[in-house]
Amino acid sequence: MKKTLTVSLNGMAYSIDEDAYAILETYINALKQKFGKDTDGQDILRDIEERIAELFAEKKGKSESINLSMVNEVIEILGKPEQIEPDNDPTSSNNEPQGAHPPRASRKLYRDPEHSIIAGVAGGLGNYFSTDPIIFRVLFFILLFAHGIGLLIYLVLWFAVTKAVTPKQKMEMKGEPITLSSIEKNIKEEYDEISENIKKIDTAGVSQKAVGMLETILRGLGRVFIIVLKFFVATLGIILIAGAVIILLSMISALFFGGLAFSTIVPELGGFSLIEFFASVFDISSSSWVLVPLTLIVAIPLLTIMYLGVRMIFRFRANDGISGITAAVAWVLSVVAVAVFLFFQAKSFTIRESNREAITLIPSKSKQQPLIIKAVGTIDTISSSTDETLHFKEYAIKISDGRTLIMGKPRLTISQTSEQYPSLILERRSRGGTHSLAHENANKIEYRYALTDSLLTLNPYFALTQGEKWRAQELFIELKIPIGTKIFLDKSLTKILSANQTFSNLWPDEMVGKTWVVGRHELELTE
Repeated sequence: MKKTLTVSLNGMAYSIDEDAYAILETYINALKQKFGKDTDGQDILRDIEERIAELFAEKKGKSESINLSMVNEVIEILGKPEQIEPDNDPTSSNNEPQGAHPPRASRKLYRDPEHSIIAGVAGGLGNYFSTDPIIFRVLFFILLFAHGIGLLIYLVLWFAVTKAVTPKQKMEMKGEPITLSSIEKNIKEEYDEISENIKKIDTAGVSQKAVGMLETILRGLGRVFIIVLKFFVATLGIILIAGAVIILLSMISALFFGGLAFSTIVPELGGFSLIEFFASVFDISSSSWVLVPLTLIVAIPLLTIMYLGVRMIFRFRANDGISGITAAVAWVLSVVAVAVFLFFQAKSFTIRESNREAITLIPSKSKQQPLIIKAVGTIDTISSSTDETLHFKEYAIKISDGRTLIMGKPRLTISQTSEQYPSLILERRSRGGTHSLAHENANKIEYRYALTDSLLTLNPYFALTQGEKWRAQELFIELKIPIGTKIFLDKSLTKILSANQTFSNLWPDEMVGKTWVVGRHELELTE
């Protein structure tokens, strides 16, 4: 069994075989002899050690320790110290090892922190395209006046592009092979650049210092702007999540429980669930056929907004392409399913039919005694305290003891007749998919009235036969009164009196609470 040792490289501890450690130690000692005499040698050795640690991390994988072959591969990549020629040797080219021609590394886009004004975006682009960064700085400045596109692009690149920090990243940014020669070259270039900048600062005077101070201020403002922008994005993410959750819960509550949150948007629904509403309208064995795709149509965009809000807050990357495509396909299929369902349901409303029923009323009263007409009962007095009622325009849907009852308001008009007795004309109207179905639906409209002595009571609601679906049913009541007969219209008739009276040009509220005599052409008010 091989003996293993522990070695520390760039602050990381590695287990290494004893024979591999001997080769690595000899290699590092040779590097120290090569670069130890230079003023910048310590920086070169530190960057080389960091690169060795990076290569060991890549090659080690799941191995328990670093073996001899790994060490030899790393030395082969970096090169040996004796292969590096002196800078003043005319036979050397870019300090590359003699006889070795490492391939040109492919460039990668990084932000250049060493040549940056704000975040190093322009410097990184200059390195990537082998051009002067000033070109990109001028381009960003020009695009700044194109509705802020330049600022938007700069901020996107700032967040999306990594900053070059390690020697590997810096050399990948410049497209240089990562060898001993290139590491030495980059360190010396950095030292030369720093020395040149120091000389410029010494000779430039107060104006150069002012420019440097301005750059520092701008960088500080840029950092503050980024902090504010991150806070704004996180706040917007929280708002998106909260809004989507509230709407989604309200929708679920309205669909299945008749929730209070949704009733604030549509007060007519009250505690009435949409499942019960759909069941009273659609010809389906189960309301889930329409509720499931309808729920997906609303839920998928809301869940997408919630997911977007989470990503805005935590700023993580995720491979969500497949899930996004799946959600989009499910949403489109749901829209198609609901559209097809509504198309077939609409067929049951295409044809309108009606029937008329004439009823003769024989009141037991003297001719001088007026016929009193009242509307008796309301939807509230008919319902018990445990009933659920949905009021919607001229209709009401009741759920009583688990049974659904649909009711509507009739429309009452008063006219004259030359007959001896009053008559009640009930015209029932309804829609259906065929003429026979529409006619059958009209016949299922139930209406109650009563005549006692001189009192005619009319129900303010007509009802459909238990279990019947809503098909835009309507009931028109025409009360024909013999000429010369007195009638008293009770105030309870206000809600069912039609505004379009053929025998009076008054509004319903102007007609009630008074006694009238039926003339030949209109109602005449008695004193």
